Amino acid sequence: MRTIASCLDLARTGHHEAALHGLMELGENALPGLVDAYRTEPNPAVRALIVEVVWQLRTHASIAFLDEAIQDPAAEVWQQALDGLVTLASAESLHVLESARDRIGEDREEFREWVDGAIEDVSGRLDE
Repeated sequence: MRTIASCLDLARTGHHEAALHGLMELGENALPGLVDAYRTEPNPAVRALIVEVVWQLRTHASIAFLDEAIQDPAAEVWQQALDGLVTLASAESLHVLESARDRIGEDREEFREWVDGAIEDVSGRLDE
């Protein structure tokens, strides 16, 4: 049986797809362990993978975590968090995005553009 640690080891050795599928198979019950792993993971590519798995689980319970991940300094990580917030489009994810926009410094123009696009996407989906 695969564990979070064994799947993350796969990711660290370049086996992204195998790690992704292994983590997805663990399901929603793995969410607390994934959050803990994210917080201690030094490799941005592995953190991005964790964020991707969390949002791919499609549970609104992950929105608070995505709020944390959107603040990650690595673009590949915050982009995954934005993808998740758009995918989980809800009033809660819109609030997270708007709060993130309010915290953006002047030196983060690329991030601002991505957040604005995500807000537009989520707003459009909520209006449907």
